[in-house]
Amino acid sequence: MFTLIMGNPAQLALNTIVRLILALLQLIAIPAVCAWACNVTLEGQKRPEPIYASAVVALMAFVITQAFALVMSCTLDTLFVCCVRDKKEYKGAFMSDRLYGAFGFDKSDRRAKRAEKKKAKEEAASGADGKDEAKSAESDGAKGES
Repeated sequence: MFTLIMGNPAQLALNTIVRLILALLQLIAIPAVCAWACNVTLEGQKRPEPIYASAVVALMAFVITQAFALVMSCTLDTLFVCCVRDKKEYKGAFMSDRLYGAFGFDKSDRRAKRAEKKKAKEEAASGADGKDEAKSAESDGAKGES
């Protein structure tokens, strides 16, 4: 697993930077907006000392946002590992077209492979239908003789 992850250092660095930027934006913006909304609401109601309640709201929002950032981080790591493993072991068979292109695969190769696979499936299905028809004709002939 370690070699699988370390075999893609550029993607790992990009994921780490994106995760850090998103986490920082969340951890700054969400608590600040929640505290500001609390402060505005309490000042509008003429409550005494709204700053204390706003600080508690900011702290609670920070803790909740930290939990969401952790879930997002785990999700990004899981997607990264799944994509890297799919790329290495299955040549991107389970990736979406956009992700397939982002990992540097040629989309036209994928379309050609899909067309070949579909054609083979159709031929197999038509071959199976022909065998079924032959079997039913044989059984009809056997019934007619008896």
